[in-house]
Amino acid sequence: SDRKERSPSFFAAGPIVGVHLLVGLRDTSGMVRSAFGIKPFYTALFAENRAPGTVVGGALEYMRQF
Repeated sequence: SDRKERSPSFFAAGPIVGVHLLVGLRDTSGMVRSAFGIKPFYTALFAENRAPGTVVGGALEYMRQF
């Protein structure tokens, strides 16, 4: 709902489009054990009796393989 004029909550769903951009760090054996990345995404939201909405966001990621 709008930030200034709050309305009752409602359920909305939609597809997510995004990418993972990772940079891996190799250990002495040449295996990638750690990676740092960003994940930008876009989501179109659809709900009954409501105008479509959008969400644009991102995440910082860290991956560690044991």
